[in-house]
Amino acid sequence: MDSTVLNKILDICLPILVPFVVGLLVAATRAFWAHGDAVLEQKYGTRWEHVKDVIHEAMHYAEQVGLDKQLEKSGEQKLALATDYAKKQLQADGISLDVDSIVALIKSSVQQEFNYDKEVSPATPAK
Repeated sequence: MDSTVLNKILDICLPILVPFVVGLLVAATRAFWAHGDAVLEQKYGTRWEHVKDVIHEAMHYAEQVGLDKQLEKSGEQKLALATDYAKKQLQADGISLDVDSIVALIKSSVQQEFNYDKEVSPATPAK
């Protein structure tokens, strides 16, 4: 097949297919998050709701500290602050969770709280 014909076919098909592929990826990611939540809820039972509440509190705690002009924090500093808060709170409640899991839960909470409505817009292919 001639490369110019193939380029014309791609020019027509890509702008149509890219939004569908991105939509499928977003839906798959959300389904993966829901499945992970269900697995953790099954593992931890009623304590899982408490874990989610502590993670949510830690996220808001770090955001509030970041709003203070004297203690203005970057994203990484807020994450470290939230992680430390959540780890101490969970340990005080008798729940042990590794730091990587706490960080992942905090990042997920931030994504859901502040960026949930933002979709990734596909780039328009160059012609």
